[in-house]
Amino acid sequence: MWMTSSGLDHHKSNTKTFTKEDVERSKMLRYTHYNHFDPTLLYERQRCERALERYNAAYKLDSGVSEEEIRNILTKVFNPSKDTTRKFPSHIHEKGYLGHGVKIEAPFNCTYGYNIKLLDNVYVGKNCTIDDAGYVEVGPHTIIGPGVTILTTEYGKDRKGTGGAWIANPVFIASEVVIGAKAVIYPGVMIERVVPCNRSPWYASR
Repeated sequence: MWMTSSGLDHHKSNTKTFTKEDVERSKMLRYTHYNHFDPTLLYERQRCERALERYNAAYKLDSGVSEEEIRNILTKVFNPSKDTTRKFPSHIHEKGYLGHGVKIEAPFNCTYGYNIKLLDNVYVGKNCTIDDAGYVEVGPHTIIGPGVTILTTEYGKDRKGTGGAWIANPVFIASEVVIGAKAVIYPGVMIERVVPCNRSPWYASR
């Protein structure tokens, strides 16, 4: 049985004085309705997109970039404070986490970067997308197959299109889970580790 609320508690317990630029991000991280088209959030998504472009380019075989530098470039996707190529309209206190041995195949895509926590030895296959408007935590030794999409954003039910309020819900994936290729994980989902039955013929033959 795997359960965690550490990430959710962490994001809800942080308190500080918000500037007007911080307001919509604060709403998003507190899982209340927010304006997806807020200029600060738009800027942060564009910042993440640029950082991802650098990572995906560096990952290519002929890039000439060392493995250590590739890791540094990836760190800047998850931790905006280390991304010195951009000047932010407001300070971002949040940062993601990359555990020891994490491998992310390129191309990779995420929304903000700072709302993702990948624990030790997580593998993410190529062409994966993580929508991290809400917090996403992946436990150690988990495998995420190619083409997987993890969603945290839910759209307003008032049918107001761009004028509607959006809301994010976190996703938690336990340790030693295998997510098959092209799976879609929806907002608010928690996936626990499944212990295989010892009487299974497949396991009995191992």
